[in-house]
Amino acid sequence: MKYSAAKEINVLVQALVKDGWTYWRGGRHGRLRAPSGQPTLTISCTPSDRRAFQNFKRDLRNALSFQETVTGPRTK
Repeated sequence: MKYSAAKEINVLVQALVKDGWTYWRGGRHGRLRAPSGQPTLTISCTPSDRRAFQNFKRDLRNALSFQETVTGPRTK
């Protein structure tokens, strides 16, 4: 499945979905939910900003730190 037109975002989302994250598509954006149910990230299907990948990585880092705060440190 293709999640985004940006190759880097697409690869990262594929890895997250394999890790248990849930993906669904709304109008122009996809949504990605962590396995714990929170938080939810928005993914542009056709990002026009050249920094879209960096912004997505930042949002993901923030989501992971939020998830650690709520559920405790991730062990793997």
